[in-house]
Amino acid sequence: MQNIEYNREFKESFRKIALPVALQNMLFISLNFVDSLMVGRLGQAEFNAVGLGGQYYFLINLFVVGTASASLIYMSQYFGNDDLVGYRKASGLAVISCFIIGLIAALLAISIPAKIIAIFSKDQAIIDYGVKYLSIVGLQLPIMGITLPLAMSSRAARNAKLPLVISAISLVANTLLNYILIFGKLGMPAMGVSGAALATLSSSALGLLLYIIIINATDNPLRAPLKAFFKIDKAFVVKVYKTGWTVVIHECLWSLGISLFIVILSRLRTDGYTAYRIAAQFTRFEFIFAMAISSSASVTIGQLLGRKDIDKALAYERKYAKTQVAINVVVSILIVFITYALVDLFNVSAAIKRDAIYMAIALCIFLPFKAYSGMQAAGILRAGGDTKLPVFFELVGTYFVDVPVLYLLLTYTKLPSPTIIFFASSGAILTSILLYRRVKSGKWAKNLISDC
Repeated sequence: MQNIEYNREFKESFRKIALPVALQNMLFISLNFVDSLMVGRLGQAEFNAVGLGGQYYFLINLFVVGTASASLIYMSQYFGNDDLVGYRKASGLAVISCFIIGLIAALLAISIPAKIIAIFSKDQAIIDYGVKYLSIVGLQLPIMGITLPLAMSSRAARNAKLPLVISAISLVANTLLNYILIFGKLGMPAMGVSGAALATLSSSALGLLLYIIIINATDNPLRAPLKAFFKIDKAFVVKVYKTGWTVVIHECLWSLGISLFIVILSRLRTDGYTAYRIAAQFTRFEFIFAMAISSSASVTIGQLLGRKDIDKALAYERKYAKTQVAINVVVSILIVFITYALVDLFNVSAAIKRDAIYMAIALCIFLPFKAYSGMQAAGILRAGGDTKLPVFFELVGTYFVDVPVLYLLLTYTKLPSPTIIFFASSGAILTSILLYRRVKSGKWAKNLISDC
């Protein structure tokens, strides 16, 4: 009887959180894939420039994700305990902190775009196009610093439909604006990479406007006087970031590791980077399911821990882990076939297309390991406030395996790029083993709000 109840609640958590997040991710990745194709039609230099300009956005985005996630730990547990005062306080702290980060990042993107792009590439054509892109898209960062924590706050309250609806509208607008502004349709001038940046900025502003309108027009737990989000005392800030500072460090160091990987590849083998970026457009489809399951696990287990239902939280962890691995094995196989079928859509040489297919195969071998590790480190363990050891475990694979292997093989061998990418992605196995052992110990399952 207990198993029947567990299965019912588990499926309900999937329906309310995982499915809307999966749909949101599918829209995001599919439309971004179309955007990449549009930019890719302009040429290899433009394609690489937008990718490298986007790498700066990626860095800041994960910094914001880490900062908001520190509060998300408390949002989920407060909401699970029916404490709206605490929930709104944690949400307010997330928005304030993330907006400040986005504002500082925007000032850097506007004032020194050439220096930022030059970190990733020494090709002057790529730098020139990258400056055009980053100096505009950088203005979007403060907006992202508000909308991203609002989306996370909604999911913590088991309302994943709101971010889904807003993302759908914003992403469709972004794709249409990309088509109009990049190629100069409907009487607009052809703006190339600048058009892609302006489309991103405009659609992000639309998303923020929609959040404000919908939250204030519906019975949303975030609908409250502004002062409810600013009742933040020093003791609360210290408590949140005492638990969550490692989450922020984790996201920052992990994103820096990925960016270092890109810097090495793009500076030492430009064609290899182009092939890698094409392959990545396809392998990103794995995140449709990986992030959805991870989000569902984080919120559901966080709420169970908030109610001090430790045994059920441990049981759900096992269910989520099995589901994550099984789904991502199937998805990885499908991605290989999709890459082979669609790679000709990119305007690059036959050699780069061939390498992109082989790189997709290499990356897909490790995708189930990455999906499992991401869910455990950023979802389940974090939900219980276990943030220190998972940070170390995730960074071991990146900094002690992937990055050094990539550099050594590119510098001292003439191996084909896909072979190098295969060996430089193997750190995911080590990380998975370390995280599995930590989760199995059960030491992570804790209630954090009893003394808040």
